[in-house]
Amino acid sequence: MTQPGAGGQVQWSAALASLDSDGDGFTNGEELQDPDGTWQIGQPFPGDPALVTNPGDASDFPNTTSVEALPGAADGYALDGNYPNPFNPSTTIRFEIPERATARLEIFDSRGSLVRVLTDGIVDAGVYEIRWNGRDEAGHSLESGAYFYRLTAEDFSSMRRMLLLK
Repeated sequence: MTQPGAGGQVQWSAALASLDSDGDGFTNGEELQDPDGTWQIGQPFPGDPALVTNPGDASDFPNTTSVEALPGAADGYALDGNYPNPFNPSTTIRFEIPERATARLEIFDSRGSLVRVLTDGIVDAGVYEIRWNGRDEAGHSLESGAYFYRLTAEDFSSMRRMLLLK
């Protein structure tokens, strides 16, 4: 539970960090780079202040900056369906890599043009999730429509379709 601080100001907490105050699909903690709400007054700001977005502005989205490794072992290469689908404004893509490999996850529009590279590099074996915010490489919000995402890793390649609705 959040408690008012001095001067009636709300104090930062895990409860506030877990809220999506502007309805953009990202929690306040994700936008401020403190997902657990552990920052306290007097401590250095969490994360990189240049990358912090404004959690009160529904048009301000955090950039996709990392791939989250989940617990569990991968049985083989796999690219799962994104969720939610259709989505607005963001969706999560899950994939599995059974061995250390170079992996590339790309987003394409319906014409086949590359609009975003979500990850491109060496990853350890495991199960991963990455959130995409419906924006291109330049940070521009994309239009409603069908998009495709493709995972390539070693000799594996798989592509799936997703739908962005605004």
